[in-house]
Amino acid sequence: MPEILIINRLAQALDHAHEHQVIHRDLKPGNVLFDQYENAYLSDFGIARLVDQETKSLTGSGVIGTPAFMSPEQIYGDRPVDRRSDVYALGTLLYLMLSGKTPFDADTPAKLMMQHLLERPPDIRHWRPDLPPALADIIEQALAKEPDERFPRASALAAALAAVPQSEATPPPVTMRTPPPISQRPKVTPAEETGPLPALPVEDEATGDLPELPSEARHSIKEMPPPLIQPRARPVPPKALPVAPIAAESASTPRNWRLYGGIAALVFLVLAGLFWLPSLFAGPDEPGDAVTGFPSPPSNTATPTSAVTATNASETTPQPTATVAANVTARPGAEEAVITAANVAELVTYAQIGRGTIEEILRAPAGDLLAVAGGDGLWLYDAITLETVAHLDGHARTVRTAAWSPDGRLIASASDDGAILVWDVAAGEIIQQFSGHTDWVRALRWSPDGASLLSGSSDGTVRLWDVGAGGPGVTMAAFTVSVRSVAWAPAGQGWAAGLQTGELVFYGPAGAEQARVQADDSPIITLAWADDSNRLAAGSIDGQLSLWEAAGSTPIVEVNAHLGAIFSLSWSADGARLLTSGNDNMARIWNVATMTATELNGHTAPVTGGAWLDENSVITGGIDGVLRLWASNNGSVQRQIEGHMTSINSAAWAPNGAILALGLSDDSARIWSADGQAELLNLAGHSSWVSSLSFAPDSSRLLTADFNGQIRLWDTESGDMITRLGTHRAIVNSVGWSVDGQYAASGGKDQLVRIWDTADLSQPQFITLTHTASVEALAFSPDGALLATGAADGTLLIWDWQERLILSRLDEHREAIRAISWLPDGTRLATSSNDGTVRIWDLDAEASELVLREHDGWVNSVSWSPNGQLLASGGFDGTVNIWSASTGELLHALPGGHYAVWAVSWSPDGTILLAGSGDGTAHLWSLPIIPSAPN
Repeated sequence: MPEILIINRLAQALDHAHEHQVIHRDLKPGNVLFDQYENAYLSDFGIARLVDQETKSLTGSGVIGTPAFMSPEQIYGDRPVDRRSDVYALGTLLYLMLSGKTPFDADTPAKLMMQHLLERPPDIRHWRPDLPPALADIIEQALAKEPDERFPRASALAAALAAVPQSEATPPPVTMRTPPPISQRPKVTPAEETGPLPALPVEDEATGDLPELPSEARHSIKEMPPPLIQPRARPVPPKALPVAPIAAESASTPRNWRLYGGIAALVFLVLAGLFWLPSLFAGPDEPGDAVTGFPSPPSNTATPTSAVTATNASETTPQPTATVAANVTARPGAEEAVITAANVAELVTYAQIGRGTIEEILRAPAGDLLAVAGGDGLWLYDAITLETVAHLDGHARTVRTAAWSPDGRLIASASDDGAILVWDVAAGEIIQQFSGHTDWVRALRWSPDGASLLSGSSDGTVRLWDVGAGGPGVTMAAFTVSVRSVAWAPAGQGWAAGLQTGELVFYGPAGAEQARVQADDSPIITLAWADDSNRLAAGSIDGQLSLWEAAGSTPIVEVNAHLGAIFSLSWSADGARLLTSGNDNMARIWNVATMTATELNGHTAPVTGGAWLDENSVITGGIDGVLRLWASNNGSVQRQIEGHMTSINSAAWAPNGAILALGLSDDSARIWSADGQAELLNLAGHSSWVSSLSFAPDSSRLLTADFNGQIRLWDTESGDMITRLGTHRAIVNSVGWSVDGQYAASGGKDQLVRIWDTADLSQPQFITLTHTASVEALAFSPDGALLATGAADGTLLIWDWQERLILSRLDEHREAIRAISWLPDGTRLATSSNDGTVRIWDLDAEASELVLREHDGWVNSVSWSPNGQLLASGGFDGTVNIWSASTGELLHALPGGHYAVWAVSWSPDGTILLAGSGDGTAHLWSLPIIPSAPN
């Protein structure tokens, strides 16, 4: 999620300024600059003030700032202003990035300031219902009227934001500001649109002004030249591009660091030592790592992969990464394998790639079982051999937390769907189901006597459930903020709850509150009692680990254990050591007596879970989808098992039908065999989540793009990166190829479409088309003559892209267009949208002829079957719908996962349907006949 990275960089800059007693007082989009690598920089300290060394605040400074981003104390003018005023502005900026709106809006500055003083900001979920409650809580705390109720420092806000689980926070991009209509924009000649565009700073939301730029960079988004609008006439297929060459951006080409705009502010920041931050946006082939002293970047060469990778292990256990349904029968060459309107209801699961995200890992207290809770329910493993034992799947959404009964016979799971399920492990059956929470269940723990379950939820309640009797449960505590963690004392003396506010609350055996302490400035998201019941470990979003005596008022120990959130805590049986896992890709084993740590260094993404297997070994897992077994004495890897996976953002078949590709939230793309049984290549090198991908028509190259705006071109046989084709100024939402494989198109949140000539990568050329809003989707027509683009404002444009002429403008969608698919013969077009519809368009009539409405919420993807009979669509509701393309009738619905389905794609021969989900799984469906393997 790019907003996290931007806020994190700005928070670091603000903290540095605050440590030097400088309060910015005017944080807004116009004072955030970006270099060509999309690194964010804080500028314009023109009204910054040094704080009083005694009070650490400013007083009597008058009303100074931009009204849309001013804190209440700034508006009063005579009240102390400290670093928490900048936290308020940072929260306002986050609100704007996520919703496209500031929290308050009025027609005069006076009215706007009164809203800041008197009104509660609208819940961010009013504009973005897909966002999780935890994120709404973070924004509410940042925008508190009283400084004491806000995050105490900017980095605490950033840490809280980073700890929101990624599958909860994978939002579609939102345009921060809509530029003027095309009719109001200056006319220019087509030649002015040609050539590379430098990265630009964000414009000032209050005035629309930009910092002074070099002359060649003086174009803002709202000043981009308009495309020419002409009556629709079908152009001829592509010819050579009339564009200017630019320097190639290959892995071997050095990149010079530049910053566009804000030169005076930049000089000040250099001298003050305030602006230079870790290059969070820098790609692996950029110089940021070398400058900041970060570890060496990964290679831009793919790693061939297999189901299991073993390191320092005397034995390995094969672990499949995909499963094939038993009800699929091989019949090579069968013509009946093609999916049609007549047989679509017969579809069965052909294969599943991935076992879902890893949210929590738990060792059974008795017996030899290990549970992994995540995107695909519960997976049970043998704790000794790590072989798969069972898959327990009963929730509608991702399982966030689980708990073993003391005797290990039962396991309970809790999910985003608000339900709690109790499973008989031996039978693999649900024996009890609880409902009553009105929001996501964040924490779940079993009582020491095995009779009850304790749960904590984003609805602010802690509930007690009688496992034997069932029923609605008893509310043990109610708060005004989310309950992020709960824990029973092992001997049953009571329990504790960790809150969104950083408070830790202790309760006695009867449920009476015994003590409440401010354990940290950020949310307490994990708790664990030692077996002696005298020590409670608490982990927070900002990485602080604290140890407490039961109902103690002060911690026994406090240490900054991780850079970023602590996701899990697990005590050794003797209570002498504590395993922690965190957002910094690390796990650590702490000697509690000395608080020294053995580092477990090997994961390539945040580590979300960990557990002790025995006194000699621990197991960890995280966003990279790998379970790693470690020696507890020296931190060496004993074994690693691949099979789980992070969120899938994009998926596509190769035109030759032999391979498919998945774009993941671990900054990689993966190439798989067509049967879903083997991961062939891991294409690592992106600096952020891979948002879109597309195979060249001959299947020899793969185009990938990411949330940081980078576009890369890969060789699909060797896995080598051919070149970094170029960049956008923001997330690239869609990429695609022309039919001849010469031209590649990319569309981004920066409102631009770029069309790249890949014929000569030593001198790549491109042309730019300008949209009126964030470009969410694009697709070339089958003959390559037309380009369809869809935007966040619901506008569908049909271009003669060679002449840069708009042939048709279709405005029927009420919200963002998420995907575009052409009928194979090029006569019709299908689009899907956040307005919950799929539309089939008659391009000659310039209107939709069918509107398909069965999805509940956003429709993220749409794909036309090769035979033209069917449309498949994937929605935020987790379903894949298959429609009759001629009548619009819903013919069949398939469960696409436990989270949003972000991508659907048909195999080129029309025999297999692929869907990729945010739960970390990809599903392949076919008829009960396996088609012949491609040549």
